[in-house]
Amino acid sequence: MKGLTIVKKLNLRLFRMIMHSRGQYISILIVVITGLFMYTFMDNASTSLESSMNEFYDITNFGDVFVELMQISDKETEELEKLENIEAAEGRIVFDAPFLSEDKDEKVTLRVVSTDAEANKISQIYLEEGKRVIEEKEILLLSQFATARGIVIGDEIDLQIFGRKYTFTVKGLVAHPEYAYIMGNDKALS
Repeated sequence: MKGLTIVKKLNLRLFRMIMHSRGQYISILIVVITGLFMYTFMDNASTSLESSMNEFYDITNFGDVFVELMQISDKETEELEKLENIEAAEGRIVFDAPFLSEDKDEKVTLRVVSTDAEANKISQIYLEEGKRVIEEKEILLLSQFATARGIVIGDEIDLQIFGRKYTFTVKGLVAHPEYAYIMGNDKALS
C-alpha cells in the first residue's frame, strides 16, 4: 500500500510540473507533430513522384543504354537486335542546331533528334498536342521550349543547320523521356 501512495504522489508531482511548464510541453508537442506531418508529406510526395516517373518511362520505353557513334547502318542496327539480351536497337541522328530568333544577340541551341516517321521503339516521344506523323520541313517541339517561347502549332521556326537556314512548321508538342529536364549540357548541373 505504501508503494501505491508513493506512485500517486509522484504522478501528482509530475502532473504539477507539466502544468507549471505547459508552454514548453505544448511547444515540444507542436514541433513533434509538425515534424511528423512534414515527414509523412515528403514521403508521400517522393513515392508519388517516383511512381509518376516510372509510369512515364514505361509508357515511353525509356532506353537502358545509349551509345554514340559517328555512323551506323540500318543493317548493323538490325544485327544488334539479334544479339542475346537485346530486345530492341534503334539508330537515330542527334545534333545541336542554333535556333534563329528575332533577337540576333540571343544564342539558343536546339537539340535535333531524328525519329521514325510512324513510331520509334525506344525512348518514344509522348505526344501532348498536334500530330505525330510529320513530313518534310515539319517539326515536333518539346512542349517546355514551345511554352517558354510562345510557340504554338502551325508557327514556323528557323534553324541553322550546317551553316544554312531552314524553316520548319511546328506540327506537334511533345514530351521526351531523355529531355525531361532541359539544360545546355551535362556540365550545367555541376
